[in-house]
Amino acid sequence: MWVEPLRARSFDVAERLRQVEVRDGAGELVLSVRIKYYVEHSTAGMGDMIQHRTDGSARQRVRAFALILRESIESMLALGITHGFAEAPWEMHPLVEVLVDRMTDVGGRAQWVGRLDDVHAKIMAKTAPDGSPRNITPRRIAELIDRLDGGVLGRQ
Repeated sequence: MWVEPLRARSFDVAERLRQVEVRDGAGELVLSVRIKYYVEHSTAGMGDMIQHRTDGSARQRVRAFALILRESIESMLALGITHGFAEAPWEMHPLVEVLVDRMTDVGGRAQWVGRLDDVHAKIMAKTAPDGSPRNITPRRIAELIDRLDGGVLGRQ
């Protein structure tokens, strides 16, 4: 289990490159992602997420994922970015669909392209400020994490 509370933050690491992280209450890095953005084109592309620690509970891991999505989208909207692109291993699609939106299978990878304000409204409705999913049973959360273990969220 990770030390509570989980917190997300974002900051620029280079020109047009933002790091978004979730840290636990002890300051340990749990999950991170980098986003390449272009204010002049109002677009952003999310890179692969890196799971730095896998010893959190299933619920904490889902919350960390929700928090990083919320912070990523909110930080891009604050910059005036209106459209985004994300791609992930296909194993991630059940979790993304529960929290945000449908993903498309493109060559065995899950892909999302769309308006950030649309996905922002969906994730805000589907998760609490602490990242807790609304209207998702603990059993469903455990099923999603079990499906991902050994996959993307099970690897470091």
